[in-house]
Amino acid sequence: MVAPFIKNCYTVRMRTQIVDRFQTFLNTHELNEAYGVIRTGGESGKFEELTFCKARVLDGTVKVYGPKFILVKYNTAYRTLPQNDHAVFTSEADAFKFLKAAFVDLDFDTAMNVPRKGAATDGQVIVDALEY
Repeated sequence: MVAPFIKNCYTVRMRTQIVDRFQTFLNTHELNEAYGVIRTGGESGKFEELTFCKARVLDGTVKVYGPKFILVKYNTAYRTLPQNDHAVFTSEADAFKFLKAAFVDLDFDTAMNVPRKGAATDGQVIVDALEY
């Protein structure tokens, strides 16, 4: 059995490496216009957060809890995306695909089809709340 302290150190180091890659991505793709990419740690120590923006059209955050739980929240003026939305990705690669498609390439259809936790997949039916 691995001691809890050692396991926690490993998780923190892995989370930090993931956040480093996201920070590089956001800076490289100029999602840092108004105030740069701001990096903060969660007060509980369970996640690290990056805040990013594109002047007048986008404000967002990436919260990394671990390699299989990455939360992306955003407010945007792009009309083909939901104005205020969030998504949980179960892999770093899917989170990068979403960010690149939605906010760099502006390919909103591709962005909305990136696999995410809790999203409907082919064969599932989303029931409108108004039907109840």
